[in-house]
Amino acid sequence: MRAKRIRRTTTLPLVFCVLSCLLSLTDHLVAREGSLPGERVQQSSPSFPEANINEVIKKIDKLSEESQTLWRNSKIRDSISPLDEAIHLARNYVPNTSRLAALLIQRGIIARNSDGDGERSEQLFSESLQIMEIIYHPDHPSTTTAMFYLAEQQANRGRRDKAEALLRRSEAILREAGAGYRFELSNTLNRLGMMMRDWRRPLDAVDLFRESMTLRAEGGIAGVISSLGPASEAAHAFIDADRLDDAALFIAELKPILQEAWNKATEGMKGRWGLPQREIDILLAEARLEQKRKNYNNASDISKRALTIGERYYGVNSIDLLSTMEMIHSVAAAEGRWKDALNAAERQLSISAEAWPRTSMRFSGLLRQRAIAEYRLGQHQAARNSLSEALDIVTLPHNAVLFASKNSLFVDVANVHLQAFNSAAESDRIALFAKAFEAVQWRLRTRTALAVAQATARMTSSNGMVSQSARERERLISAVNEIDETLVAELSKQTGERDDTSIAGLRTTKQSFLADIAQHSDNISRLSPEFAALVLPRVATIDEVQQKLEPGSAVMLLTDSEPGLMLLVEKSSYAWRNLTDMRFFRQAVRRIRCSVTDEAACVDAAIGGLSAAQRMLLAFDKRAPPFPFDDAHTLYSGLLGPHGEEIVKRVKRLYVVSDGIFSTLPLSILLSSPAANAVSDMERLKTAPWLARSHDIIHLPSLSGFIANHSQVPPSAGDRAFLGVGDPSIGKIPPLECGGGGTQTGVPGGGTALSPAPSTNQDTSLFKPGGGSLADLEAFQSLASLPESRCELLELSKRLQSRSEDILTRDQATESNIKALSEQAELRRFRVLAFATHGLAAGELGRAQPSLVLSPPARNRAEIEHDDGFLSMSEIVNLDLDADWVILSACNTASAEHANGESFSGLARAFFYAGARSLLLSHWPVYSHAAVELTTRTVAGVKADDYGGKAAALRTAMVSIIDGATDERTAHPSYWAPFSFVAARP
Repeated sequence: MRAKRIRRTTTLPLVFCVLSCLLSLTDHLVAREGSLPGERVQQSSPSFPEANINEVIKKIDKLSEESQTLWRNSKIRDSISPLDEAIHLARNYVPNTSRLAALLIQRGIIARNSDGDGERSEQLFSESLQIMEIIYHPDHPSTTTAMFYLAEQQANRGRRDKAEALLRRSEAILREAGAGYRFELSNTLNRLGMMMRDWRRPLDAVDLFRESMTLRAEGGIAGVISSLGPASEAAHAFIDADRLDDAALFIAELKPILQEAWNKATEGMKGRWGLPQREIDILLAEARLEQKRKNYNNASDISKRALTIGERYYGVNSIDLLSTMEMIHSVAAAEGRWKDALNAAERQLSISAEAWPRTSMRFSGLLRQRAIAEYRLGQHQAARNSLSEALDIVTLPHNAVLFASKNSLFVDVANVHLQAFNSAAESDRIALFAKAFEAVQWRLRTRTALAVAQATARMTSSNGMVSQSARERERLISAVNEIDETLVAELSKQTGERDDTSIAGLRTTKQSFLADIAQHSDNISRLSPEFAALVLPRVATIDEVQQKLEPGSAVMLLTDSEPGLMLLVEKSSYAWRNLTDMRFFRQAVRRIRCSVTDEAACVDAAIGGLSAAQRMLLAFDKRAPPFPFDDAHTLYSGLLGPHGEEIVKRVKRLYVVSDGIFSTLPLSILLSSPAANAVSDMERLKTAPWLARSHDIIHLPSLSGFIANHSQVPPSAGDRAFLGVGDPSIGKIPPLECGGGGTQTGVPGGGTALSPAPSTNQDTSLFKPGGGSLADLEAFQSLASLPESRCELLELSKRLQSRSEDILTRDQATESNIKALSEQAELRRFRVLAFATHGLAAGELGRAQPSLVLSPPARNRAEIEHDDGFLSMSEIVNLDLDADWVILSACNTASAEHANGESFSGLARAFFYAGARSLLLSHWPVYSHAAVELTTRTVAGVKADDYGGKAAALRTAMVSIIDGATDERTAHPSYWAPFSFVAARP
C-alpha cells in the first residue's frame, strides 16, 4: 500500500477401497429396498418406458461394472467410455441417487489422475457431494466420501486451508456417527496425514496415521490387515522427519503383526489389494529407510522382494507395480547404477502405455526419468529425444492450460540442449539453442500471459458477437471460480456454522452460470471455429523473435530455477548463461530489495535491512539506507557473463521476461560497471552507472505477444484521453490546493519515509466483528491520507490535455462510479487510466484478494453489497477496458503476492484481462512525492505513441530525478526506481 505520505494423490488401492465401500452400501440398500431413502427417480424417457426403469438401472450397473473391471485390469483409458455412458444414463433417468454419486466420483478420479483435469474433477466431486446431501442430510456420514475427494482436489490445487477444513468437517461427522463408520473415519485421518506429509508436518502425520491404525485394527483380522496401510504411511512420516531410528523401530514392530496376519488370513484376504499390498507397502517403507541410510544394497534387495510379491499377485504388466518400480529406479539412481535405473524407467513406461494414452501427463515424468539415466550413460542424443517427447506432451493444449508452468522438465530440456552446445558443430548450435529458447519460454509461462492471450483474442476477433460472447464467458468462468471457493469454504464449516440457504443459492447460481458458459462456448465454436486457437498457449521461435526485433534491442529470459538460466537474443546473435549458484543470486536480489523497502523479512534475515523506525530517522535527515553497490554490479555481470555483457552494451532497449526472485526487482537498478568512490554517498548515488541511464526496459508477460502482428491488435479506439482516480476519502488530512497546473502547495518536504506494514499480531480487518460486510469507517480513516495524489492526477490530466471532470477524487472515487462507467461502456472510452491510491496485497488489512483502496461507502448495508471501498482483483477482471495504458501509482503493484512462480501481481493480471495493453507498476512502497514526479514526468516525456516511447519516457524521468537530486534520499533508488513498464505486446 502507499505509505503515509509515501506510498499426493491417493494410491489406486485406496481409491478402489473407498469406492467399493460406497458402491457396496449402494448395492445393499438398493437390493433391500429398491431405492435409497430420499432418492428421486425420473420415471420417463423416450428410450425406456416408465415400466422398464429397472432396465435402465441394470444397464447403468452393467456399464459401471464393465468400467470397473477394465480399471482394475489397468485399462484406464478403455474404462472411460462405458463409465461416461453410465453417467449419461444416470443423469437422465436416475438423477439424485447414490448410484450416480458413486459414478461421478469414479469419473472424477480418472479426470484427475489420468486426464490431469483438476477443474473437471473438482466439479464432479462437488456434484457428487451435492447429490448425497440431497439424498440424506449435510451431516450424514454418507456425504463424507465425496467430501474426502473434494478435499483432495483442494489440496492438489494448493488450497491447504480449505482442504484441511473439509477433512476436519468429515472427521467431526464420522466421529459423531460412531463406531459403525470407523473405516470411513480412518480414511479421513489417513488423508489428513498425507496432507501433513505434503505440508512438511510429518510428526503431526504420525499421530493421525496411528489413530487410523487403531480404528482399523478394531475390525478383527481384516481390520488388522487394513491397519497396515496407515502403518506404512506412519513409517514414511518418520523418515520424512529424519527420525530414522524411530522408523526402523516402527517397521520392526510391524513385521510380526504382518506375519500373524498371513497365518490367520483367509484366502480372500490374501487376494489383490489385500494382504499382499500391505506387505508391499511395508517393504517399500523399509527400502526407503535403507536408501536414506545409504544402505543401497539392502534397499535394492528389499525393493526386489516387493516386486516379486507384486508380480505374483498382480501380473507382470499391472499398473499396481508402478510404485515398486519407482522405488527400484530411485535406489538405482541414488547409487549411480544408471543402467538399472534406465531399465526401471523403461518398464514403467511400458506398463503405463497399456493403461493410459501416451499424451497423459504421467508419461512426461517417466520420460524425464529415462532421459536422466540416458544422459548419465552418455546417451546424450537419446536423452534429448526423451526430453523433447516429454516436452511435447506437457505442451499439448489440454496439458499446457492445466498444469503449472514451473515443471522442472522445462529447465531439464533447456540444460540438456545447452550442454551439448559447445561440442556441437557450428551448423547444429542454433538448433540446440532454439530448443532451449522455446523450453525456457514454457517455464516462464504464467497466468498473466494467459490473461493477455484471452484479451488479445477478443480484441483481434473480427466478429463482434464472438468478442462479446468470449468476454461474457470469461466473466462467467471467473464468477464460477469465485463461487467454488466460497462454496468449499461454506461446505467445510462445522455443523451449526453452515449457512445451508447460502449453499443452495450458490449451487443454483453456479449451475445457471455453467449452462450459460456452455451456451457461449457453443456460440463461439459456431460463429468462429478459429477463435479457440488464438488463446492456445504457444511460444515464439528464435526466428520469429529476431525478425521482430528492431536494431539496437534484445530479448532477455531469466528463470529462477535450479539451476537458473539467462538467455539473450538480439537481431543477429544470442548468448546464454547457466546460473549455477542461485543461492548467491537470490541473496543479492534480497539485499538490494532490503535497501529500498522495509520488508519485515529484511530485518529478520539480517541481510542488510533496516527497521521502519531506523528508516524514519534517516528520512528525517533526508538520508537513505546504504545501497549495496557491489551486489548491483555483481548481479549484472553474473547474470550476463562476458558474451551477454557485449550484447547488452550494443543495444539500448531490453525486452525482459522473468519469474520468481528476478521479477521482484526492476533491472534499471543494476549497475553496468562498478560504482566509483565519491566524496559523499549522495555523489556516488548520482554518478553510479545505473542501467536506467543507458537502457529502456520493457517487461513482457510472454514472448507470444511480442511476435503478434501490430495490425491484429489495434490501439485503443477510445475518444477520451484520460481518467484519473485517487485521493480517496480516507485519513484525516484535508484536500490540498494544487497550484499552477497541478503542482501541490503546502506539502512538507516532499513526503516522509516508508511507514511500517501492519503488524500480523493485531486485527487489521476493515470489517467489524458481527457486522457482516459493513465496512468499519474508523479503520478506513486509519489509512494514510493521500491529498497530493489529486495534484498528481491534475498534472497528468493537463499533460494529456484531458478534461478536468474526468478526474474522480474524494467522494467521487468510488467502486460504484467505476463500475457504473464500465456498465455504461463509458470506461472503454478512455485511452489512459491512472489510479493514485493505496494498493493492498492479498492478506493486507484482511483482504482475500489484492485490491486498490477507494473511498469508503456510507453506512448502508444495501450499498455495501456493491461497494465495500475496495476495487478487488475479481472486480477489475469484470471491468470493460480499451486502454492503451493503465498507471497504478500505488504500492507494490508489480510483484506476485505469493511464491507461486507468477511474475506479476493479481492486479496486473486483472487489468490485462480487462483490456489494458500496458501498465506502469511499482515494486515496493512508493514515496508520494516520487510517485507524483515519476508519473507526471513519464507522461510528459512520451514522444511516440508506442510502448518503446513510454519505456523511454520512464527512463528519462528516472534519470532527471537522479540528476536533479538535492539530497541523498531523492538520489537513492528507493525514491526513483520503484516503477517498471509492462506491455502485453511491444
